[in-house]
Amino acid sequence: MSDQETLLPGGQIPPHQLRQAPAKKNTERWLKPLIVFVALAVVLTAMFLNTKFISAQDIESITGKQFSAKEYAEANFEKIAATVIEKAQPATVLYETIQADQSGKDDAGELFGNRDSVGAAWAFPVSLTGVAGKVNEGSGQLPVTVEGFPEKPQLLIQTGPAMIGSALRDVTGEITFGLFLNQTEYQNVGQELNDQVRSGILKDVKAVDWEGKTITVIGTFLLDAQSKSKWLIMPVQIQVEG
Repeated sequence: MSDQETLLPGGQIPPHQLRQAPAKKNTERWLKPLIVFVALAVVLTAMFLNTKFISAQDIESITGKQFSAKEYAEANFEKIAATVIEKAQPATVLYETIQADQSGKDDAGELFGNRDSVGAAWAFPVSLTGVAGKVNEGSGQLPVTVEGFPEKPQLLIQTGPAMIGSALRDVTGEITFGLFLNQTEYQNVGQELNDQVRSGILKDVKAVDWEGKTITVIGTFLLDAQSKSKWLIMPVQIQVEG
């Protein structure tokens, strides 16, 4: 008994001086969700700030939550877009480099692009300024005429609602199949990244109003079988003059 404790008649200690054991069950009730929340916050912060991409398995292991392609895309899109903007090459420079490449386009890819694996299509970050044509209201693809660029391949900007391809997923070279449990997760991340464009810079956009205007676009495209006739560009930044 401490010097400050007093006794009631019969040797009893006043109730306010009794030392109570911690409420273990109540503590456990809020502590576990808090741990999960903190772990998730740490993971998402790392994904935002780190230059490397965290695997789906690591996210599940740390947070105890099932992997979400949507959350993964939300956490990584800005980092991918920043990389595309930083490394984008003018369309004319890319075209000349690709045309001069006699190695099956691998030299151009090694110089300016990235891909997941040998044999996969190269993803290139690209920039262009040109005059917008008439958007295809069915596909949402907007043709752009760039001075010094040939008529073929045609430069087409994806404006939605359909957003196709895996260029955004593949362009950094760091979001690879090995980071995911299966092909479904890998494909879903690619589509969710495309959806970030649709719900972000293309939200409330009316590309039909751009016809005849000068636009500047930074984005990425896959150099695949259709690239001889068109470059299908996924934009991360669009500026419209006038």
